[in-house]
Amino acid sequence: MIDEVLGLTRAQAGIADTFEFFRNFNERADDWRQASEQYTKVHDFYNNQSEIWRKAKTRIEGSYKDNRSMLDLDPRSSEALKRLEDILSNPEPTL
Repeated sequence: MIDEVLGLTRAQAGIADTFEFFRNFNERADDWRQASEQYTKVHDFYNNQSEIWRKAKTRIEGSYKDNRSMLDLDPRSSEALKRLEDILSNPEPTL
């Protein structure tokens, strides 16, 4: 996602002619809207959720892993643990 937004930005910044700059910008309005939405999600994640994500990942890889067999005995615990693992393995946990 970051590479896509950087590519879009670099391509736009490389247009020296003012008319062409705005023509290209308007033609790619949907791409810019999508880039803005993606940036907002990533920005929100790093400002509001990344610490929680790091703590959950540390616990899943540590004490929860050590106690997995016990946690799996309780259906609610097992389901919650599976959901956490799904979130943590998602390449875009902000979505």
